[in-house]
Amino acid sequence: MAMTRAQSQARTRALLVSEATRLFLERGFAATSLDAIGEAAGFTRGAVYSNFASKTEIGLAVLDGLYASVAQSAGEAAARVADQGPARWIEVVAQSMESSIGAPRWARLEVEVAASCTDEQVRESFGRRYAEMRASWQRGFLAVHDPQGSLTADPEQIALLLVSALLGAGLQRAADPSIPFDRVVGAIRLVADALAPAGRADRRSASGPQP
Repeated sequence: MAMTRAQSQARTRALLVSEATRLFLERGFAATSLDAIGEAAGFTRGAVYSNFASKTEIGLAVLDGLYASVAQSAGEAAARVADQGPARWIEVVAQSMESSIGAPRWARLEVEVAASCTDEQVRESFGRRYAEMRASWQRGFLAVHDPQGSLTADPEQIALLLVSALLGAGLQRAADPSIPFDRVVGAIRLVADALAPAGRADRRSASGPQP
């Protein structure tokens, strides 16, 4: 059965984003042209511009796809260990993000795309993405650390601290790859334990290194 116009456009867009992701990570955002993306995906420059108004727009779509992939992996990992305690939850969720937290090429791409954005684009795209991360970590933290609803601290502030620790450690690791990933996991666990209700902090890990 022939594809509808909407299906064909969605397929074209997906192929362009896939090739843009590869090229941006391999060559860098600034060094990759829209012509190169179109050629790699097998489309004309016109096809690229019919789907994306600018390179910044396709860069934002690439970042959305990268974050969505990591969020899916983290969600699946969290579901597998939801009943194994807070320490195990932190460890497994963080480890599911190891390929992205502090990845130099990913960090460079985010900086380059952000530098090409208007203030409004930064607020809309990066702000939305970080808000989604905070909401996800808030749900996970409350489910594992506070199933009885005894938490007195503001859960939104807790999520802000956890995501700040995650992103901050990622930036430092991107600049200094000698920082071992187990230190990132340990730092996030320390923050989570410090914020957990009394009696729920669990510093033991079923497996893996300790901070």
